[in-house]
Amino acid sequence: MVFTSGQFGGQENKETAQHRETLLSDSFIENLPGFCFLLDLNGTLLRWNRELQEKTCLPAEALRGMDFFSIVCESDQELFSATLARVMTLAHASGELRIWTGEGARDYLMTGNRIEIAGVPHFLGNGVDVTDRKCSEKALLRQLDEVSQVSRIFDELDVIVLVSELEACSVFYLNRPGAQLFGADWLGKSCNEVARCGEAFPCNCACPARPITGGGRAPDPHEYQSTETGRWFQCVPKAIPWLDGRLVRMSVVTDVTGSRELALAMENMVSTVSHEMRTPLTAMFGYTRILQEKRVGQGELHEYLRIIARENERLIEMVSNFLDLQRMKAATKVSDPPPLEIAPLLEETAALFAKSSKRHRVGIDTPVLIPPVMMDPEPLLQILDNLLSNAIKYSPRGGAVTLGVTPGGEFLVIWVKDEGVGIAPELQDRIFERFYQAGSGAGRSFRGTGLGLSVVQEIVAAHGGRVWVESLPGAGSTFYASLPVAKGKG
Repeated sequence: MVFTSGQFGGQENKETAQHRETLLSDSFIENLPGFCFLLDLNGTLLRWNRELQEKTCLPAEALRGMDFFSIVCESDQELFSATLARVMTLAHASGELRIWTGEGARDYLMTGNRIEIAGVPHFLGNGVDVTDRKCSEKALLRQLDEVSQVSRIFDELDVIVLVSELEACSVFYLNRPGAQLFGADWLGKSCNEVARCGEAFPCNCACPARPITGGGRAPDPHEYQSTETGRWFQCVPKAIPWLDGRLVRMSVVTDVTGSRELALAMENMVSTVSHEMRTPLTAMFGYTRILQEKRVGQGELHEYLRIIARENERLIEMVSNFLDLQRMKAATKVSDPPPLEIAPLLEETAALFAKSSKRHRVGIDTPVLIPPVMMDPEPLLQILDNLLSNAIKYSPRGGAVTLGVTPGGEFLVIWVKDEGVGIAPELQDRIFERFYQAGSGAGRSFRGTGLGLSVVQEIVAAHGGRVWVESLPGAGSTFYASLPVAKGKG
């Protein structure tokens, strides 16, 4: 308890003193609001009102002449004694005092004034019970502290946590990731408005008709597309008891755009793989059945076997490239290989392709000194094989195919230039997609898997580089792949 003091100024005249004595009659004090009492200098209770008697649950005989200190809690008695003495000097004091009542110890906000009756100073006290208010304040502070602790946990999550009223669905809590995504104007709005799910009304998940508490079956998650961003979210709502005990609706919202796109890509990939594999399998099966069911001449036999062998090679290439691509996708990181001198691999690969195609002039254009790169030989050979085979395939009339290297800073650029059919500008962004082939269609004349350039892109990206193409229809193409130079060698 802390009392503050003050002093009245001026001297009272005789008429004022008489008027005060009249006001302090038993009937007057008895009808005063609050906890009212009159004490002498020793703290003896002289007069009191009805509320004091009701609160202490003591009869009038016990109250009359009672030592007021007997109902002051022991912890506050010394302070009240000093306050009583101070009021007699300074005329006024106020503060909190803990009083014993029929309900136990209660907190009162007290005001004390010095009153002179027949020239003798007295203490007139008046108090208001603030116990319930203080309990409410403590409960509010405790709840705010609990909310703060919950917020610190929810704010660190990588999901959106949204809490709303169970019936009205008006949002009263949103964690930091949710506020960053949905904006600051969310308080009091319905959950469907905040989440921008495109629904006119909140969904019926975790509604009052089917509250789900601990031990109950959780509702099935539902997905929706944001009308603002177009991204997809998964929402899992559940009815839970909140910090104040009431049942509320908590929704955990997760961005599932990436997983939906991955699922769609996988579905498309399976469909494309099935389609692409069906062509060579159908050809091999068809020609095999012909050979089984009828006799053919030596010329036809060689032609049929050539076609079967070609389609078999195509199927092997497709499976090999597909497995390479999946392996690159699954790899979490590239190991730290020793520096690789690439000049011997460039010469070996160029010589191999020069022998395999008589219509193409395969050459090399490299500087005398080529810095080593940070990669293993196998992925580099995959890059070279796919770029050179792509250049030869799309140069059906032959011509020059050049394998070159351009050093530059932290990266070394390997390039392959051909004099083939070229690529239209609108198709150049798509040629690195899986199974895509420039010129593909019902009447395409170029056979292949459409995976080679995808493999190149995955390998280069895994090593921190990039791939790109420069091309014009009818003027050939140049493919580039940048690879990291070994540290200290650039």
